[in-house]
Amino acid sequence: MREQEETTEFGRYFLAIPVPPEIRAAIASTRESLKDNERFRWVPAHNLHITLHFFGRAEHQIQSSLKKTLPKHIRIPSFPISVGRLGAFPSAERARVLWLRVEEGEDRLIELAQSIRIALAIEGFPTPEREFKPHITLARVRRPLDIRSVLKDHDVRPHGFHIERFGLYESHIGTGPARYEKCVDFPLTK
Repeated sequence: MREQEETTEFGRYFLAIPVPPEIRAAIASTRESLKDNERFRWVPAHNLHITLHFFGRAEHQIQSSLKKTLPKHIRIPSFPISVGRLGAFPSAERARVLWLRVEEGEDRLIELAQSIRIALAIEGFPTPEREFKPHITLARVRRPLDIRSVLKDHDVRPHGFHIERFGLYESHIGTGPARYEKCVDFPLTK
């Protein structure tokens, strides 16, 4: 019974910017050029996003708390970004994550993430100090992999879009890839 209570009272949450469909389609060509590498576990195109803050396991009431809290504190106008160039975490020599770098607008995304962190701290949410590196995760690998040649051989044409909102998402994990459900939408100012 306790296990059932936990699953109904808690979820896994994060704040993120969704990647628009036209950019997901453009990213698909990069994925297509790398599809022969079976060691990559690809993030489904509909799940592509830029994470701004990861809460992890939290009570479902976080939805109503953030709905009240964030609009009071976040006063950032919408802005353009562009994504391009592949990268890897923690390094190209021992990659666990293949990602697409934010080129133009990185400073604005950092400002947005910092504003969110400050707002969360003011309202008593835990805010671990972590360097924020704006990116779109494309794939993961189970064991560290040297992908220096992949990064060198695959050029990604920059793709731009306008950031007008971010959202609170709940991650549903089970068999197969995670499913992300948007719970709350937070528009930026015009």
